[in-house]
Amino acid sequence: MQDLVNVEIRVVKVFGQVLEALDASTLTRESDMDSVNDWDSVHFLQILLKLEEEFDVKFNPGEVARLFSIGNIVDILSTKID
Repeated sequence: MQDLVNVEIRVVKVFGQVLEALDASTLTRESDMDSVNDWDSVHFLQILLKLEEEFDVKFNPGEVARLFSIGNIVDILSTKID
């Protein structure tokens, strides 16, 4: 299992790539769709696909439903990767 800090750095990088206007340094584990201005449903799908590509994983529907904050994303990814 990769350490959570490394996973979080990579997740924040993906958010910065998808949400170009976002200052990725402002993201925390608590950041969610309500607190990040451009994190809408369209961008969520782009983030999801980019995360699957970046980490070479596939999310199942139950996991997708729980991807509502940076912390949840990091926690779920950390269980899926070596």
